[in-house]
Amino acid sequence: LPSRTIGQILKLSISVYFNMHILVDVLKKVRQAFPELDVLVGGQALRWNQQITFQEFGKVHVVHGIHELDSWFSADAK
Repeated sequence: LPSRTIGQILKLSISVYFNMHILVDVLKKVRQAFPELDVLVGGQALRWNQQITFQEFGKVHVVHGIHELDSWFSADAK
């Protein structure tokens, strides 16, 4: 994940895999309105398919666990 200042990031979480289409719709709208915004996506729904990257949206980073998120923000705060 790239290093960024806290506050310049949108963080989204998805719990139910069957709602993935809603997340994709949200990402489309976010990208249209804020093309340069970094987006972090995580949640239980992504545990079942860790191949999802959302690469087509650019600047969307999948976080596969709270430890990854914690270490990212810890490094960013230093």
